[in-house]
Amino acid sequence: MSFKNNIYVVLTEYQFLQAVNIATGIYNDPEILNIIYIIRRGTRLMTIDSNKNWDFSNIQIIFLDEKKPFEIAEIILEKNPSHFLFFQGGYALNVYLAYKLSRRGAEISLGPDGYGPYAVFNKKFHLLSLIIDSFKQNKFLFKNNLFNGKFHLFDYYKYGNLKFIKNLWITHPDQYKHRANNKPNILKLPDFSKNCVNFVQDFFNFSQDFP
Repeated sequence: MSFKNNIYVVLTEYQFLQAVNIATGIYNDPEILNIIYIIRRGTRLMTIDSNKNWDFSNIQIIFLDEKKPFEIAEIILEKNPSHFLFFQGGYALNVYLAYKLSRRGAEISLGPDGYGPYAVFNKKFHLLSLIIDSFKQNKFLFKNNLFNGKFHLFDYYKYGNLKFIKNLWITHPDQYKHRANNKPNILKLPDFSKNCVNFVQDFFNFSQDFP
């Protein structure tokens, strides 16, 4: 069987929760393979046993521990997904991957990461912040052998404004305050399914029993 690949990149517990939510609620199709890559930094997601096989249904969970950014990029680009979903629009590696995959024809979606879709900032020195933040993130790409001549703008005070983003997945679309120049599709996140809740409960070792 020829699968369509959906690839998700998550860095936090909340991002993982929403990735599983989208995979089970929208793309629960035997002809779609949902691959969730977990990049652990600091203490995030470190309580999860990465030696356990967490795959279920049409979802694969892959930990990218001890991988350098350019190694992570090679692994994901080699998969050549039809759909790339990420949750942290200000992370240089995510933007690099989304841009590269969009050039190959992949559909690009940005999922929620906190209150970014709803907050509007009136930054006094917006242009200065844009220059400084863009320089820092592109410097990260350069240091990690990922800079390919394309200078990306990182505007932390706008949401989902990158030209290659096609979809914005949002919990409350009616409260979305931004008006992205690229005019992406504003999609409502599904309610958490029973399959999603059961899996996440097991993944994070949640207990329904009160002490």
